[in-house]
Amino acid sequence: MFKMNDTILKVITSFHGTDMEIPITYFIESKFGHFLACPDMGQYPKHIHGKLIAEYIKQTQPKQLVQQGLRAVYCIMETRCLPFGEELNKQTKENLDKWKQLNGSFEGFPGILDYGLVIAFHNKGFSCMYTKIDIDENNVRSYGDLKPMDAQFNGIFADNLREVYSCFETVK
Repeated sequence: MFKMNDTILKVITSFHGTDMEIPITYFIESKFGHFLACPDMGQYPKHIHGKLIAEYIKQTQPKQLVQQGLRAVYCIMETRCLPFGEELNKQTKENLDKWKQLNGSFEGFPGILDYGLVIAFHNKGFSCMYTKIDIDENNVRSYGDLKPMDAQFNGIFADNLREVYSCFETVK
């Protein structure tokens, strides 16, 4: 099993205080533990994150990462969803879809929880860990334990991680 870097696991639970959502941030880790961080990518459309980071890597060719080789590419973020591990029945899915159409987000839908996610892409595929985020009446955040999550990753973030990882093959 892939062991995620402890520093990155600490980062995901460091957003305390009020109104501090976990920004979409990518980390690139060399085989010797050196990092390149690409913070707050949420300001850009999600479908171009991988292209922006890959282009930056190709242009700057960060020495330590290129010379030492790539270990993993990570993405941390916050998400709102129904509790992990619960099956989504047809009626709940329909209600959730209607809610999002009416309100623009899942915010306020009964049963929706906040989670912090760490997704890693490495030479063996994807690994993921999550933590439940509790937000009290004063908007102060606290985090549960990080837990591994078995999941198949497809979609925008999976594509972005693959694109960044594969760009290292072209800069060697």
